[in-house]
Amino acid sequence: MNSLIRRVLPPPMLLLLGLNLAQQPAAAADLMNNFDLLQGADLVEAQVGPGSLAWVEQHGDQHQAQINQQGEALRALIVQRDAGNQALINQQGVDLLASIVQQGYGNQASIDQLGAHNRAHIEQHGAINNARIEQSGQGLNSSITQHTTGQNVLVRQYQ
Repeated sequence: MNSLIRRVLPPPMLLLLGLNLAQQPAAAADLMNNFDLLQGADLVEAQVGPGSLAWVEQHGDQHQAQINQQGEALRALIVQRDAGNQALINQQGVDLLASIVQQGYGNQASIDQLGAHNRAHIEQHGAINNARIEQSGQGLNSSITQHTTGQNVLVRQYQ
């Protein structure tokens, strides 16, 4: 999982994900100041709890991204390129990491995490792909990579 994130993210982003969680977290409201830079994009972030980090990076038009966090030490990342991609991350618990990277057109991805110490990653390249990861429990790891067009994947991990 970490090697996938290292491949996709530039070094400054890795530093953000590795922040000392004892420090004051970045408030979601500060991140939302980017609306003026994101023409045609929708961005929603909601955080509750100390030590959480939510990061959305969008390039292109008409993307939708939403991150909801409730708990402690939660980290979520969404990167979208090209146009019309949709991404949703819901996290509730402790020490959860979720990332969605989309490049292409009309892709949909969502990650739902409940519990502790879970890791999930979705990477989509192409068009009209659909991926979903659902995790409920502790110490769960999942990764989906989609290339080409029209693929549908659902991963459910429960303990």
